[in-house]
Amino acid sequence: QNSASQECVKLQFCDFFILENVRSNSSIEGFLFANCDNYVVRNCRASSNSDEGFNFANTAANSSGNFLIENCLADSNVQGFDMGDRNDNFTFISCVARSNTQRGFRFGVGGATSLDNGTMIGCIADTNSVDGFEVVQATNLTFIGCTAISNTTTGFDLEVDSLRTRLIGCSASGNGTEYDIDGSQNLIIGNQIPIGAT
Repeated sequence: QNSASQECVKLQFCDFFILENVRSNSSIEGFLFANCDNYVVRNCRASSNSDEGFNFANTAANSSGNFLIENCLADSNVQGFDMGDRNDNFTFISCVARSNTQRGFRFGVGGATSLDNGTMIGCIADTNSVDGFEVVQATNLTFIGCTAISNTTTGFDLEVDSLRTRLIGCSASGNGTEYDIDGSQNLIIGNQIPIGAT
């Protein structure tokens, strides 16, 4: 655990590592991963941080790829999981974003760069104060069996610069808007959409 510092865990330009069973509490950012490749983060928790719980940020000339985030929890931060941009070939499995004051999961920040080839399996976003899952700018993201519950603004928000996002077997309930689909070539298959939902 950590208190009041910039980041509890900061890994930059690191490759081929496994991070397990670490908790960040009341830092500014819980976990920062920048310009890292080929890594695994498992069973970690970011709670009550004053900015991102998990921040995947890259400098302008570099990118990150080939990483797995599994069974991690981001609760009561500003953003839960913030993917920034210039990340590719990543997977989230059974991660939860809960009660964050903005978004649970955010993918891309807009602009000239993007995210590519990400898969989210069995992830949950609940009671976040803006969106559960927000795709700002990304290509080829797949959500499988993900759930958005009781987020204030939108459960799944696919914005205009999202391209070829697939929602497969996902569900949304109790959100301000369940699904807001604006991007192109997005595909929704077998999702649970309550009667009267928007």
